[in-house]
Parts: sequence; structure tokens; C-alpha cells
Amino acid sequence: MRVHEIAKATGQKSGDVAAGLGLDGEAVHMRDVDDDVANAYIKDVGATAESKQVKFWSAKRSHFLPSAKEEERGDIQFDDWGYWTADDSPESAWLQLTEIRDRLGIMKIIDAPYKVVEAAVEFQQFLLSQIYTGQSQQDGPSREGIKRVCAIMTDEELSKLSTADRNNPKRLVKAVTAIKSMNTETFSVEV
Repeated sequence: MRVHEIAKATGQKSGDVAAGLGLDGEAVHMRDVDDDVANAYIKDVGATAESKQVKFWSAKRSHFLPSAKEEERGDIQFDDWGYWTADDSPESAWLQLTEIRDRLGIMKIIDAPYKVVEAAVEFQQFLLSQIYTGQSQQDGPSREGIKRVCAIMTDEELSKLSTADRNNPKRLVKAVTAIKSMNTETFSVEV
């Protein structure tokens, strides 16, 4: 098991997990850890399978949202458009506030498609607007826009897509909307 997988299971940062395991050096988040050691660490930290991990997505590649002294939540750092946390954490509750969602454009990723056709169509249009950032679609897709939309899916889900599907905006959007939705019913194309 890799350090970043242990971090995801425990809700910690990779650096904290590496320090807890006594690892140092560069790229510690990609280091392999013996499964027995990893499971013991996860058990010691107290992570449970019931603590479901959820992903939040932002149209901005990186966000740092420091906490105030009076808040229970910790600092939140978005990397590559995403942030993972436990569903029952104070960070998750704060990110799901309507004010935060609307003001910062941060949305919770839900592992189910929209059931209302109009919402699904709006979601598709929103995702296409993230890929085509020019004046028109004739300007071509943005590489960063494609990566931004790919960030909605997990690495496992992305690995099931062919390279052609990931690089074709319409196929990519269709794949995302077939299995994902967000905690909003309407979308603003001005994020």
C-alpha cells in the first residue's frame, strides 16, 4: 500500500502519514509500505471503514482555505482541483455550506448521475465550458480544462477510460455525467 493511499484511508495528509511511519526523503507519498504495517497504522489512527471519504472539486487548480481560531475545522488544501476528506468531518460540513459552494465554486462530487434530464444536460454544458475556455469551441479544447474535468473522477475510474475517451471532450463529458453529479442542481458557467 502506498503512503498516499494510507493518507486517503485515514483522512490525513501524506506528509503526516510519512512522518508517522518514520519515512523521509523526496516523493514519500508514492512510497510503498508493507500491507501489515499500513493496516496497523490505519488501525492505530482509528480510521474506520464506516468513515466514507468524499471528494470536493473546484474549478481552480489550487485552493488554500485556512481555518479561523474559532472554527473546529482544520486548514483545507485543494491540489489539482480536488480535496478528499471524511464525509462526517468538520471540513466536509464547512465545504457543503451553500455560501461556500456559491462563493468559492467548490462542489461535492456525488457517485451517481443526475436523475433529472435537464440537470444532466446543464451539467454536461458546464463541463464543456470547463474544457472549451476560448471564445468558441473552434478555438479547441484546453488541456488544463480536460485535466480539470478528469479530476472529477477517481484514478480507478479514469483508468477504465481509453486515452481517446480522455482526450475527446464530448466522450469525456459523457463518461463523467454517466456516473457522477455534484451537490448542486444548477451551474454557473462563470466560475
